[in-house]
Amino acid sequence: MRELISILFSVTLATPCFARTITVDDDGPADFNTIQAAINDANDGDTVIVWPGWYTENINLLGKNIILRSTNPTDPNVAYNPVIDGGGSGSAVTFAGNEDPNCVLAGFNITYGVAVGGAFGSPQGGGICGNGTLATIQYNWIHHNRAICQGFPCAAFGAGLYDCDGIIQHNFIYYNDARGDGGSWGGGWGGGLSECDGTVLNNTIFYNSALPLVNGGSGGGLESCNGTIRNCIIWWNIPDQIYNCGPDVTYSDIEGGYTGEGNINADPCFVAAGPYVWQRFHLKSQAGRWDPNSQSWAYDSNTSLCIDAGNPGCPPADEPAPNGNRINMGAYGGTAEASKSPENCALLADLTNDHKVDSNDLRVFVNYWLQAGQCIPSDLSRDEFVDFLDFAIFGLQWRDTTIAEPTIEYEITPCGMGMSVSQPNSPTRFTVTIEGSYLHFEDMMVANCCPDKVWLEMELNGNQITIYEREVGGMCTCICDYPVRATLGPFEPGTYTLEVYEDWGGFIASTTVTIGPGQ
Repeated sequence: MRELISILFSVTLATPCFARTITVDDDGPADFNTIQAAINDANDGDTVIVWPGWYTENINLLGKNIILRSTNPTDPNVAYNPVIDGGGSGSAVTFAGNEDPNCVLAGFNITYGVAVGGAFGSPQGGGICGNGTLATIQYNWIHHNRAICQGFPCAAFGAGLYDCDGIIQHNFIYYNDARGDGGSWGGGWGGGLSECDGTVLNNTIFYNSALPLVNGGSGGGLESCNGTIRNCIIWWNIPDQIYNCGPDVTYSDIEGGYTGEGNINADPCFVAAGPYVWQRFHLKSQAGRWDPNSQSWAYDSNTSLCIDAGNPGCPPADEPAPNGNRINMGAYGGTAEASKSPENCALLADLTNDHKVDSNDLRVFVNYWLQAGQCIPSDLSRDEFVDFLDFAIFGLQWRDTTIAEPTIEYEITPCGMGMSVSQPNSPTRFTVTIEGSYLHFEDMMVANCCPDKVWLEMELNGNQITIYEREVGGMCTCICDYPVRATLGPFEPGTYTLEVYEDWGGFIASTTVTIGPGQ
């Protein structure tokens, strides 16, 4: 009998437990009312499903390889995602660091996490503190988190995410702020992400900041991220977009430009519609972009250059047709809410994103010859191997070109520097010159002396070009003149009306320009 009991006990120990599904609802019937209580009860392999609600708690995954997700973890509509509110005290989400890729965090609003440190401290990860985790972090809205130093000296790292080394994909990472009072060596580092050495794929990283109170601070978007950064939109971060990151930064739209295969520097053309920031990250498209307000497809007068500009070896996944058989940049890329592709928007074999297939693309193509793996830029057939099948596709587009959607590149000189670029008695105030299919614009922009940002936007509607001189923030009571130089184009030959407006809609002036024959 003793032997039989021993055998049964051994069999019981060897029998695997079945994975469970655990539910969380802050104000309804569920297994638990808090997320942390559900994590505490979970075991490896379990799934914790969190219903929409506002959860003010600082959660810790405790090294467990579980799936922690919302009820619809791939729905990018932030309004229906459960909120993990860090309450301004500590990181909103903390990983133990020993989680593997089977640990998934998906479909949350992660906000109001604040990591604070004193003298000689290093606060890390206001939104998510990874501690080197390999967990998969996807389809989240990570915003309004902070990492703050309050002493001398000290440095703050990764207000949005810190030390996350797994797959970070399809997240919107915005309005996170790392600040430090660090004297000679301190400051804020990595407003969006810091020391994340995994795969940063198809994220929108927007308007994060890494600022000093005394000195130092850099990497408003990303800092010391030495993994793979691909198919991202990295825009409007302060004081810079990327600092001290590795060389594997490719097929991304990076403000100011960044050396790397397929990278572009073009206004992403976010939709400036709707009262909330999350409604503005869709890319403008003449073929259609999703409008979350009307729950329908809307059509724009121009198309973002981020559409069909992602890595050619990455499939468009769930993007609706027409999708150009190429993934978009940004967090919506590869999802059902990706903006649609106008005809001939981009070429699959345009590996350098310069709107033509030539020897530069061939040089990139041969660098990957006979390589195997996922998302290889030369894998045009998407069979995870670069061979003659891919070369045949490349050859069919040899010397093909696409007409780039007109865009704007500009330079704004700091206040108080330089002389006025317009003539004193000019009826338009600004000056315009034509060079080939491009239009060169110069003006003296009037804006606040200490704005968070001053920039230009362009719209094209038929043969009417509209320039908006924008500014945001600024608490000073003084007004400054900012010399502005911009290049717009390329444009098709024709006669265009150019109108210029101030930020609040005030009309400045207009003029007529002719591009091409007859100029």
